Amino acid sequence: MTRIPTVNILGVPMHCVTMDEAVASVADFIAADSFHLVITLGVEMVMNAQRDARFLAVARKASLLTPDTIGVVWAARRKGHKVNRVAGIEMLEHLAERGAREGWRFFLLGGKPGIAEEASQALVKRYPGLVVAGTSDGYFKEDAEVILKIRAARADVLLAAMGSPRQETWTFDNGDALGVKVAIGVGGSFDVLAGRSVRAPALMRRFGLEWLYRLYREPSRVGRMLALPHFALKILLSG
Repeated sequence: MTRIPTVNILGVPMHCVTMDEAVASVADFIAADSFHLVITLGVEMVMNAQRDARFLAVARKASLLTPDTIGVVWAARRKGHKVNRVAGIEMLEHLAERGAREGWRFFLLGGKPGIAEEASQALVKRYPGLVVAGTSDGYFKEDAEVILKIRAARADVLLAAMGSPRQETWTFDNGDALGVKVAIGVGGSFDVLAGRSVRAPALMRRFGLEWLYRLYREPSRVGRMLALPHFALKILLSG
């Protein structure tokens, strides 16, 4: 992978990548003979890392951490880095498009029963030739059966939508056993792909207001949104 500038966001490293660089990096990982974890980094993750030593350790060992939300982009820009948002679901779509051309095999893990399969069907319809080698929901209690299913699928890329930090720590802990080249935490992307959830309008996304739209659609997220002002204050106080 071409050396990419890294910025420290409250102790969590983040790569200052463009979308093209992120996709190219994943392609390099797939060509390599080892496991790589990709984290789509957002404000909630950074704040969680302040109190979750295990997640922080995993984040520091990840091969690529992309700027997923406007909050981390703002924090990086304050430190003088030229960064634009690389939204996780958009990176997923770019990877699916390239994967359809290059024959990459994908496995979708996570979501409620049936959601991963619906997301898979939507991706295959949108990107003809895409190989989805398997799917599984995220409501499993025993790891062994799911690990064997993923390994048997001979997937190159594991898309894990199990919520953070579980999707990152679980894939990292089981990386060698899974047999995949790349694991990427994609949060609620399967719900969007399956049509169960709607992204903010393009204009709101352009101005970094996707968080406000999500709060409007899901008022129950208000507690989680308290991480935003706390994060902003910590960044301002850190200089």
